[in-house]
Amino acid sequence: MSVRDKMRVGNIIIGLLFLLFLFMLSEDRLLQDVYYAIFYENYELLITNDTNEEISQVMLKYSSSGKEVLIGIMKPNSTYRHIVDTHRTEESVILIYRNSSGVKHEEVVIGYIIMGYTGRTSFIIEN
Repeated sequence: MSVRDKMRVGNIIIGLLFLLFLFMLSEDRLLQDVYYAIFYENYELLITNDTNEEISQVMLKYSSSGKEVLIGIMKPNSTYRHIVDTHRTEESVILIYRNSSGVKHEEVVIGYIIMGYTGRTSFIIEN
């Protein structure tokens, strides 16, 4: 590799690092999410429908921010994966769904999670 090629590669790397730095400082939520997804680990929530029936109106609700994530219908024996954003706030997460009889359930799936926390929680819906 010639000196000129090495300089080009170096300039590309410096440019990419600069863009990533801009992502971090950006007010744009999407750019910040890209930055955090590249450089930080996340907190993963796995929800498994371990029943033989569909469950409906499945939703996650964040207690602090009030954010709601509509999942919709979960088929029998299926798993839904959700990444919890722990980079901006402390949260707890509630799972809301209706079983096949139409009964509404609310379950705390993450009781308390602090900023920057990483890991995984698995929640299994059973008969």
